[in-house]
Amino acid sequence: MLDFNFKKTDDSLLIAWLVIIGTVLVRAITFMSLPFLTLYLASSAGLSSVQIGFVLGSGWFLGIFGGFIGSYLSDKLGRKSVTIITLVLWSIVFFTFYLTLNLYIIILLNMLNGLFRSLYEPLSQAILSDNLPNEKKLKFYKYRYTAANIGAAIGPLIGAVLSTKNMSNSFLIASIALLIYACLFAIILPAQSKSLSVSNLSLPQTLYLLKKDTSLIFLIIAGSLVAIGVSQLDILPLLLTSSDGKAVFATLLSVNAISVIVLQPFINLFIKEKSELKIMLNGVLLFTIGIIGFGSSQNLLVLIAFMIIFTMGEIMILPLGSMLVDKIAPAHLKGAYFGANNFRTSGNMIGPILTGTFLNIFFNQLSMFFIAVITFSSLFFYYKSIDLFSKKVENSTKNVS
Repeated sequence: MLDFNFKKTDDSLLIAWLVIIGTVLVRAITFMSLPFLTLYLASSAGLSSVQIGFVLGSGWFLGIFGGFIGSYLSDKLGRKSVTIITLVLWSIVFFTFYLTLNLYIIILLNMLNGLFRSLYEPLSQAILSDNLPNEKKLKFYKYRYTAANIGAAIGPLIGAVLSTKNMSNSFLIASIALLIYACLFAIILPAQSKSLSVSNLSLPQTLYLLKKDTSLIFLIIAGSLVAIGVSQLDILPLLLTSSDGKAVFATLLSVNAISVIVLQPFINLFIKEKSELKIMLNGVLLFTIGIIGFGSSQNLLVLIAFMIIFTMGEIMILPLGSMLVDKIAPAHLKGAYFGANNFRTSGNMIGPILTGTFLNIFFNQLSMFFIAVITFSSLFFYYKSIDLFSKKVENSTKNVS
């Protein structure tokens, strides 16, 4: 059941719902514009699969580092100012997309889009963590994940309509929507919205502490390997060789998003009593089956079936990943930990490059099999992260007693 229990003296739920609603908005505008960039690069620019892989991968390059630095600054300066600046600059990037057709400028803008997307994602998670009691956090992380997929369900449908007329209009709409969202944050988010325990550590000191947390390192590696699998949604059009590839691609993206909304309550019941490791095992297994399936057929119904399997894995893995970061992060370093976890987006950068290279050498089925094996290996690192943190808590408990 959705939690709308607002209190006059407590704006925490209002702020949390602003993040959830904003997540719908951000994901919708992203999915109505940028996924169709692959189609533009393949049809209008005439790039090869390897070149397209590099262009798409470049969109994540700056984000690997930007998310951490932005989140560190939010620990020091407060979430509000960093979030508003991020949204305004992101709006300018989309407006520039609207103005240009130059391929090299598009590549630069794609990199900047990746930067601001990577800034927003950990900031929104840190804002939820700051403003919610522990018993509500996992619920709202799930809401946030569902919200992202509601946006992802709406986005491709709008993008498909706009791309048949003038695809650049989607970038203009995205720019305006981000600017409105920034204004809402300026009005609703308190000026003192910092982490609950503000960090007095310098950037080198913070990096040193993060580097020492082996549980976090293993979690980032696991997340990076999963991100390689997630990135296959961006490069999926290269696997679709039929004449109606654009429509099939839009349909599959919508199936992915709608499946999250429909299946999440049932998946939540299935995993309710399961351990974190068992949830990850089931999730990664389904996820990799879906990836293999993407390369196995051009039939829409078969692809829809594998997309649903893929999505079931996503539902299990992604919200739990956010909860694990929240669990291991000290209170005064929440932003830094969520930002450091953003290093997992290296997988989103590497994934399209790997797939583009594989497709240039191998056939679809073998390429997707290799990607599935890489993604499946994340299980080992999830196990190590959960095991190390459990031992750390156990040792701390013994020392206290």
